[in-house]
Amino acid sequence: MKIYIAEGCTKCGVCFKECPEVFVPDSEGNATIAEEFQLDSECEGEIGQNMAQCAKSAENSCPANIISTEE
Repeated sequence: MKIYIAEGCTKCGVCFKECPEVFVPDSEGNATIAEEFQLDSECEGEIGQNMAQCAKSAENSCPANIISTEE
């Protein structure tokens, strides 16, 4: 599953709570993808199916609607 984080993070921390294995804060508190899952940038990554449920939960819980996933 691919994951994307668009601009506009409000630093609320919901994604870190929903899926801490995949989403981590940068030095300013913005959402980024954990280094081990990053592709071309800290805002683009790929995870295994075993983490898909928590990533979807973060996507659905994000108040800024900046997280997207695709199978």
